[in-house]
Amino acid sequence: MEKWARAYGDAARFVCVSCAGPELGAEFGSSLSLKACINTWVAPRDMPTWGQLGCNGLIVLDGSGVVVCQSSPAFLEVRETAFAYVETLLAALLTGGSGAAPSGPRVQPGAVVRLRGLVARADLNGQEAVCIRAMDAASGRCDVRVGEQTLSVKLVNIELMNPSDVGCSAGGCDAGGGCDAGSCADGTCALPKRPADGGDCGCKTKAQKHETAAVPTPPPRVPGAPVLVASVKVDSLDAEHEECAAALGRLAQERSPAAARALLGCYESHFAHEEGLLDKHLYASSALVSGGFSADAGARRSHWADHVRLLDGVGTLLARDTIEQGHVEALAADFEAHAASYDGAYANRLAAALAAEGVA
Repeated sequence: MEKWARAYGDAARFVCVSCAGPELGAEFGSSLSLKACINTWVAPRDMPTWGQLGCNGLIVLDGSGVVVCQSSPAFLEVRETAFAYVETLLAALLTGGSGAAPSGPRVQPGAVVRLRGLVARADLNGQEAVCIRAMDAASGRCDVRVGEQTLSVKLVNIELMNPSDVGCSAGGCDAGGGCDAGSCADGTCALPKRPADGGDCGCKTKAQKHETAAVPTPPPRVPGAPVLVASVKVDSLDAEHEECAAALGRLAQERSPAAARALLGCYESHFAHEEGLLDKHLYASSALVSGGFSADAGARRSHWADHVRLLDGVGTLLARDTIEQGHVEALAADFEAHAASYDGAYANRLAAALAAEGVA
């Protein structure tokens, strides 16, 4: 956000909103040196009743305040491509003002498309996907990601979507509230109805939300160094972190499928235990199941998604013919970063909750 604010100057405004009071906003502003973007906070009495953390998707408005993108692709799902999408959309708004796809290649990385006419994977027709690689001139195909799958598809099998259509099926949320056709029905965004299955309808608040605790970015990992994870102040989880670190150390030494499978087992066991503890002692909130905005719900969703990403990383390693040291090093760096960013964020709260409940 800060980089964008500096790059776009007065052409666009970028807003970060703390959902945990001014203290968190000030902490983020200081730790991230936020000066060009707008850094503010929302009081509990004014807390939005729907929305999401910024890592789960950004909201883009045009110059007149109309929502042209209810939810950009989530960083947790497509990583850096999420930023490319926002930049592509901003380019369209600043040059044409309509939110339509910009000129240039028909499908660029970050663009949201709808799959159509697939034969071998007819089950995916009608689903939204994100372009992660532009069309190859030789094959006439581009790579898209849908869910956890990556496909190489022909241009005839994708439909470039208007940003205002992304996120809510059938052009918006159910009648009775929310964003409709990319604009707010009453000028302030009425409350959206959630789908019957409890999922996210795709409409978001205008403000981005941060995690509930500011965690310093860990220093770059030294290649070959032992995996280090700070204590989360819960003995059982600390022990599991040590087991995972030891499994990564074994994998670095052996670079064998057996060591990779052992690491996968450690991850699966630890993640299941950790998620169970957090759901029971921190996230047992009605906001998680009844709809509406919840910082804890956003933190939970992003944390769980990163667990999936780490498991996928080991799965990808097991699919390789050979395991290189660089592959192992990448897994170690990812685990350290995850522990610092996600586990460090819940450490104090979970330890206090367990202590208050008399749980060792």
